[in-house]
Amino acid sequence: MKEIRKIMLALIFGLAGATMLMLMINLLPTDGMKKNITESVKVMEREGDYHEVLPGVISSRLDNFTDSIMLVSSAHRESTSLIERAMNIYRVRYEGKTPSETLVSYGNGEEGYSTGVYSRYWHGYQIFLKPLLMFFNYQEIRYLNICLQFILIFAIATELVRREMKIYIIPYFFMIFSLMPVSIGLSLQFSSIFYIANGAVYVLLRWWEVLKQKHQFLLFFMIAGMLTSFMDFLTYPLVTLGVPIVFYFLLSSKDAFLQNLIKLIKYSIIWAVGYIGMWVGKWVIGSVLLRKNIITDAIDALLNRTSSETADTTFTHWDVVIRNLDAMFGTPIKILFIGTLVFLVIFLVVKTIQDKRNYFGNYHYLIVGCMPIAWYIVTGNHSYMHFWFTYRELAILIFSVLMWAFVNTAECRKKENA
Repeated sequence: MKEIRKIMLALIFGLAGATMLMLMINLLPTDGMKKNITESVKVMEREGDYHEVLPGVISSRLDNFTDSIMLVSSAHRESTSLIERAMNIYRVRYEGKTPSETLVSYGNGEEGYSTGVYSRYWHGYQIFLKPLLMFFNYQEIRYLNICLQFILIFAIATELVRREMKIYIIPYFFMIFSLMPVSIGLSLQFSSIFYIANGAVYVLLRWWEVLKQKHQFLLFFMIAGMLTSFMDFLTYPLVTLGVPIVFYFLLSSKDAFLQNLIKLIKYSIIWAVGYIGMWVGKWVIGSVLLRKNIITDAIDALLNRTSSETADTTFTHWDVVIRNLDAMFGTPIKILFIGTLVFLVIFLVVKTIQDKRNYFGNYHYLIVGCMPIAWYIVTGNHSYMHFWFTYRELAILIFSVLMWAFVNTAECRKKENA
């Protein structure tokens, strides 16, 4: 009962804090932001909506379509009340123009645009993007983004070395490579999940003993879910659960399979409570403050994203999975992943036969690897249409399966040395 009360309070305070942050950030002046939008025009003119960093490799595609919406929505100041600006998030449109073309027209000062609302998301990215736009253009923000992501990766690798777990840097780097980091660094749309997932990993590694002593793991995973809902545009959100929970199992004491399975279910549910609760909370708070129903629009969008059809075709769950697998394994990551996994499994089989001991275990990691498949089944329409970025959910599969092999191998070597 005490845990439930703590969880409910965390959700209430999270919703209140998110509302206050959105109100405060929309007080900022936008003159400097508009100037930097003007300086960002050349990038969008050159790249368009869906530029591929590696031509022909769809997993390297940038989402300038959404980045343009984020940039213009952040710089535009609608002549309405503060509450309406914070809850509606006004989207600029020019008839017949795509978002990147809209950014070019808006940056060049063209008149004749209209505005619509984009109220079903929190748009929490604005608490960072708006201040950055006051001083930097899109090109400079991209550069800062790449630098910060590199620093975070380096910090996590350093923590693994400090904890004498440097062998696990290898599967961690595999996971990073599978996300196509060059595209994430250049795309604001894809960066939120990267920071939340890797930030959560760093917190686990740096303050594991504190979290364990104070029994804060339920709150930890709930906050991860809440931040995901607050910041993300529905890109590859499950990574903020799947990657940290693999590190949780790596750091925690070795338990029986059933105990680990119970923990996996428990922390997944609490992440979902934070994620869904924060999302539904936006609809309710927005409806109350704006005195209009935005819940219906949000539910319609949700039903569409979870359907098994698009405007052009119907598809099966298997079609969704295959489409995302093709995007993930259309790069050399396929050879590296399969080669490393086969090598480790052969090593474990040989040692099992030689020593007549079972060196296979830790099957909870493999259960974690099934998460993306479950996600694709639930979000069929979205994962089918946007497979070129939802494929990143499969980073969980790559990471958890490799971690399973590495953990078993490490335990085998320990037993051998003993």
